[in-house]
Amino acid sequence: MGLTRDDLSWCHVLVEIPTDPRQPSMNLGQAVAVCLYELAARVDSTGVMSGPEPVESGRLELLAGVVEEAMEAAGYSPRAMQPANRRDLRLLLRRLALTAQDTRRILGIFRRILWRLKH
Repeated sequence: MGLTRDDLSWCHVLVEIPTDPRQPSMNLGQAVAVCLYELAARVDSTGVMSGPEPVESGRLELLAGVVEEAMEAAGYSPRAMQPANRRDLRLLLRRLALTAQDTRRILGIFRRILWRLKH
């Protein structure tokens, strides 16, 4: 049994490890070893991970809430679709790998759009 779509929507990174068709799966220990190897390859000589620092999960949830509120105010979809839209939105925002600065900017844009929709 795997994770549900809702469970996956909270993940910041989803990893798919390619395997040989003759052995299409690997055990958890093997998968962890592969992931740790890839992470270690991204650490520089001072022990710092390369690349921009990812945004905190709480900030992504704040952004998702404002975007969802704007979607509702704009009549984006029927009420029955809102749970699926919420999951898809969380997945999208995490897949984008936004920085803190990106998140602040997008949050500002959607707050302004939402204000316009309501006034």
